[in-house]
Amino acid sequence: MTTVNQGMSVEEIEQVVAQRVANAIEAIAIYETKTNMARKSMSQTKREEDKVAENASNKRKWEGINELSPVMSVEVWDTTRVIVQ
Repeated sequence: MTTVNQGMSVEEIEQVVAQRVANAIEAIAIYETKTNMARKSMSQTKREEDKVAENASNKRKWEGINELSPVMSVEVWDTTRVIVQ
């Protein structure tokens, strides 16, 4: 941080202070933006992990049903489409 010279006018000092305040506000805004983006990314990653775990669980369930009923063949693509042959 630079020091303010004693020979500066009040207007010059106010300008320096205003610039420093503006820089601090900008730094806080950037920090908040990056923090929010990181939080959203982590939330999305968690939702995707949960969905993968749910899909794996559903697949195991359908595989178990298929083993119990050899007459019925079940092919699972994802949790939204199940084809029974």
